[in-house]
Amino acid sequence: SPSAALREALEDSDADVRGAAADALRELGEAVEALKEDPFPKQVLRSAAPVTGRKPRILAIHGTPSNSSVMMMQAAKLKATLGKDLEWKFVDSPMTWQAIPGSHDPLYTEPSDLEKTLAKGKPFLWWYAHGNAVYGRVQEGVDNLRRLIEEAQPVDVLVSFSQGSNCISLLLDAYRREGKEVPWALSVLFCGGQIDDEVYRFKEGWTSSQRTIRVFNSGDDAFFGGGEISLDFMYSDIVELGHKDGHSFPSTPPRAAEIYTQVAQEIRKSVGL
Repeated sequence: SPSAALREALEDSDADVRGAAADALRELGEAVEALKEDPFPKQVLRSAAPVTGRKPRILAIHGTPSNSSVMMMQAAKLKATLGKDLEWKFVDSPMTWQAIPGSHDPLYTEPSDLEKTLAKGKPFLWWYAHGNAVYGRVQEGVDNLRRLIEEAQPVDVLVSFSQGSNCISLLLDAYRREGKEVPWALSVLFCGGQIDDEVYRFKEGWTSSQRTIRVFNSGDDAFFGGGEISLDFMYSDIVELGHKDGHSFPSTPPRAAEIYTQVAQEIRKSVGL
């Protein structure tokens, strides 16, 4: 169909042209699930109860371009702050990311030598195709994340970065539309969490009641002039902790230590420790 052909062209082209083509794509009336009318049921949350008989489990969701090896490095300070009472599992999206030579979009520039070293020879990955405000392969990405969470059960907390945070928001909306229980107790989003493509955003008038901790850059970066916006229009039970270290995990003392301490307290409380 024309809309499918245009979507394919957009996903293969330089991200810098995608914003201009987005309106044309939507005018073709692409049939996506998010455009269909649906009810606004209350989010079905997992029952709040202490974790017993096992260590609570954290599932770590990388950003893009990234992979589980990079995420291990990014989450190291939080992991050290939490101590050994919780276990971590790091997962990889099965979708391979490719740089676009010459692109100035930070989502498509060639990884630095440091990033390549941290990746430890693994391919760079993403959860869905993403350029400016146009998403692609969204259902595939959401299905992949859902499968990884199901395979890792029991999972109590998700810790994510950037595009991984966005994909969690997309998955929560899928659970909402299906009336299914969210199988984890707490989301901890380091950067991101917003849904840039208006086609896939939460339905107007609905907010997720999933307990959420969001750590974000409150200063300028490559993605947000003036810092990331609040997600209180998407999440009704959210704590937001800002820093000035750019689109990254916080690193500058004393603020970084303050944030990791508070996040660790929230995680431990959510699992009954």
